Amino acid sequence: TDKGWFYYCHRCGHSEFEPRGLMSISDIKLAKADEDSKAMTTLQMMAEYNKMYTLASGTVPESIQMWPLKYGVSLLDTHDNGLRYDLKRDRIVIPIKNGDSIKAFQSRALDRNPKYLNTGDLNGMFFTPHSWKDQHYLVIVEDVMSAIKLSKICPAAATLGTNFTDGHAMRISESDKFPIIWYDNDKAGKKGTEEAMRKLQLMGIEYGVINTEQDPKCYNRDEIRRYIKECLTSFCSA
Repeated sequence: TDKGWFYYCHRCGHSEFEPRGLMSISDIKLAKADEDSKAMTTLQMMAEYNKMYTLASGTVPESIQMWPLKYGVSLLDTHDNGLRYDLKRDRIVIPIKNGDSIKAFQSRALDRNPKYLNTGDLNGMFFTPHSWKDQHYLVIVEDVMSAIKLSKICPAAATLGTNFTDGHAMRISESDKFPIIWYDNDKAGKKGTEEAMRKLQLMGIEYGVINTEQDPKCYNRDEIRRYIKECLTSFCSA
């Protein structure tokens, strides 16, 4: 049954019920690996990162490969942005760079908590797939997949969660980009949007906000362009 295993001996008639454990052996191993990961430094993860698999590798589970594909992000895009698969921990590992140097890592699990594990201090750190020097705005999203998806169309950066910090606001103030906040429409995303607005206002930074029913990565290119255009038009006409 779903609650455990029932044993019955047809010879002697003895029966017994053994309840199912809360975690399988594989789950216990992954939980232990996650605990170990929390204590890892960026340098320790770097040593392992160079040996990890690209998402296109035949060793990577299909469920991992399908994750970017369902949002219209190719496996080549994940490779170009440095995403790797950590077989030991069953996590996707994302390098967070400042220029060409890796400063931290974020690892993501698809089907268990904690969903994200970080090495290093991510305060003020952005995941920025491409540099768009010829555009005057920057779309700020929560997660890496949204940033990669949008970066094919426009300048985009992920704050690696909904925690918009003073460091993020400071980096934006030092740029010449008009920030557009486009977080997810859940409770955490709405709270993060309000915090981003508050911190940008305190620093006297003008900004735009996009609110949609779905996450940014769920929209196609035409829809993304339309939402951004509407936001910029609304700001310019205000």
